Amino acid sequence: MIYQRGANGLVAEYVCSASLNALLSATGLDCRASQFELEAARDAAVARVADDLTPDQLARARAQGEALAQYIGSSLLNAPSQLGLLLESEEIQQSPIIITPVGSQTNSGSSADVVLTFGDGPDATELPISLKAYRGTVSSLGSKGSRASLARVFFGTNKISDEQFFSYFGEPAIEFDTLLKDFKDLAKEFYSTREGIAFIDKYEERKGTRKINNPLRRKEVGDYFLQQRGFKSEHRFAELYVDMFTVGTERLDSRDQWRQFIEGMQFVLGMDRDILTLNAIANDEGEVLYVSNSIESGAYAQVRDVLVPGCSFSLIHKPGSSIITVEVAYGSLKVQCLHLAMWKDATIQFKLDIRGDT
Repeated sequence: MIYQRGANGLVAEYVCSASLNALLSATGLDCRASQFELEAARDAAVARVADDLTPDQLARARAQGEALAQYIGSSLLNAPSQLGLLLESEEIQQSPIIITPVGSQTNSGSSADVVLTFGDGPDATELPISLKAYRGTVSSLGSKGSRASLARVFFGTNKISDEQFFSYFGEPAIEFDTLLKDFKDLAKEFYSTREGIAFIDKYEERKGTRKINNPLRRKEVGDYFLQQRGFKSEHRFAELYVDMFTVGTERLDSRDQWRQFIEGMQFVLGMDRDILTLNAIANDEGEVLYVSNSIESGAYAQVRDVLVPGCSFSLIHKPGSSIITVEVAYGSLKVQCLHLAMWKDATIQFKLDIRGDT
């Protein structure tokens, strides 16, 4: 069940899209998306991750998706402003509406999981929404490759050359690149070992295919790396990432560099273009307690207040850990509700406690 949380969110996203379309259509609104296609996409998403969720987890994901649909639908009909919309309820009721799930399009360039479009043509209004479905108050802000995130934050692009990477970040970048290549080589080697082949056989029994989903993130691959190298890849990647990030922040000087850094961090944190984030919070029993709204959430507001030019953005690595403490401060304001997790393949994932700093 190592992809439980991601699988849970995927189900909730597609359940939300299909249920929201049905709910709004039932109230008489002109919903242009095909209900049949939305339900087919929902069923396909459930089928893709069925083996990664227990029956209880799947039921919770469905309940969270329904809760998100109910929240969005009620807001559209009664209080559009709480979704960040400038449209009035009457305008929404008179506009054609298209609900487009985009959560599976990882190259969309946005953190949105669903986009609601109101009206036709160039005057149409779009509402991109990032949907979350968590048990507890810690919410993932999305995952990015380590090198890609550094390029986005400090260069304003998703890709930089090896020469740029090594020249800017120095020795930590060189070691990072060497370690990542070694990790990928050992991962490939693992799948050709007796243990690796046995793992693929069992995977095929469950999934009906020998093509492993996210092959670099499997626990067995991490165990094999530890056995061969004597340390966990994610621990060293975390240390190197902090070193490189610190090099970058220490070089921030000009107004343009700060603008690029702030825009890059907003993208990496999933706060780009003021995308609305809704999180259906459930308890251990699978009961949906409430839906958190990033417009109203104190934690999101706290991050926005301190993520400004001249802020102090510090990453602190604890030796022997894949978790990185994040401290952001500006003037007398200080935020410590963020932390950063490093995965074994050097993917990073910022997380936010939506309770904020209490």
